[in-house]
Amino acid sequence: MLTVAPGQTDPERLLELARELAGQGRYGEAVHQVVLAALSTTERAGLVRFRSGLTLQDYLRALASSRPVAWNSLKRMARVFEPVFFGNHAASREMVEQVLEDYTEGFEAIDAPHPN
Repeated sequence: MLTVAPGQTDPERLLELARELAGQGRYGEAVHQVVLAALSTTERAGLVRFRSGLTLQDYLRALASSRPVAWNSLKRMARVFEPVFFGNHAASREMVEQVLEDYTEGFEAIDAPHPN
């Protein structure tokens, strides 16, 4: 559960931090920062309004119909993130690379106007 809006932090800063953490071998923390970047991008695009208690599933619901590519990317990111963050499983460099690729695919252009 988030208590601070991810949208308060520039997603590019979160991605930069993720790369720094991965370079230090702190892969789990790096995965977390990439997921936060996706949440920040979603909020900044006005697709979800932050409130205390939002979960990853809430962000997925917000993306499901309006941004299916981002929804699919976040769903793949969640499959990596949840076992690491909630299940205390070890993360790897490959996992970080995967979530970074997912972010690029689904979120880099999310602030572009959505065609009606």
